[in-house]
Amino acid sequence: MKDTILVTGVDSKFFLMACLLYQSIKPTSAAENFFVLDFGLKEEEKSFFRSKGILVDAPGAIGDPHPWALKAMLHDYVANLQPSSNIIWIDSDILVNGNFGTALRGLLDEMANGQVAVAASPEMKTGDFVSRFSNLNIWPFIRALTERKLPLDADYYNSGFVIFRSVAFLKAWRDLAKATPFHALFDQNIFNLVVQGGVRILSLPRRVWNFHASDFDEEFSGEEPMVLHVTSHRPEHYKVHACGFTGAQNDCYELRLLNARHFLDYQFQVLEKFVSSEKAALCASGLLPPDLPEGKFFVEWNIPGDQSCPCQSGKPYADCHAA
Repeated sequence: MKDTILVTGVDSKFFLMACLLYQSIKPTSAAENFFVLDFGLKEEEKSFFRSKGILVDAPGAIGDPHPWALKAMLHDYVANLQPSSNIIWIDSDILVNGNFGTALRGLLDEMANGQVAVAASPEMKTGDFVSRFSNLNIWPFIRALTERKLPLDADYYNSGFVIFRSVAFLKAWRDLAKATPFHALFDQNIFNLVVQGGVRILSLPRRVWNFHASDFDEEFSGEEPMVLHVTSHRPEHYKVHACGFTGAQNDCYELRLLNARHFLDYQFQVLEKFVSSEKAALCASGLLPPDLPEGKFFVEWNIPGDQSCPCQSGKPYADCHAA
């Protein structure tokens, strides 16, 4: 996909999640132009991604270091990459399907033929979003909706997976973000304000291109989503685990594991492939000790050995992924 770049952004806390995204993309045709934007990585973590040729360093003065604010600066991050017809943003808490590259090619061709500027999956109606998340600080977004007289029955889009075919849109996203006070769900709210400014957008079916949240309530149909987004505002959908690498003294990564068994199994398949394929690169980057025993599963959970393994095998942790 030489006309396309695929990017995620990550800070140190989500480093392991981004590694799993990278591992899921590696077997697909989208891997050749995949990049990781530095949203606050430590030197060893940057070294790992740099060794893969996929790290994009932060541009000069970028203001607020929060990942939501940095995401809205996507235009400035990708400015020095090769010019591309398609710039695709993908959140670091996502895994992709093995057929992702093939399906994506068809989608990009559809967008080009229809001269569509951007594509994303609708989350809900804007008014429903305002009601559901009224407990959060989203007042700058509500104020902008009111001042611009924007309709509350318009679709509100999730910005976890977005295809951009317009540099002008990326500039507008950046500029409006710079002019808007930071608040909850910042990048996504600013994205939706730009969309409602009259941009031609293709609405993607979320169960295919951004499977998340309430999608986990339904029994698995057998149709694998292209994009599995490990996020939800409801805590019963996934559990947050604190993990570290063998030999690390202070590093602790957040690993979100889904409760739905089918998708949890896929997460562990990707995790195990990452462990088996990237040990040497992680050692060279200083993230693992050089004398790590062969076959050691180096991702460690801070839980007692007699507790059930997070993979839901039914075995104690000490007899499963800690063995």
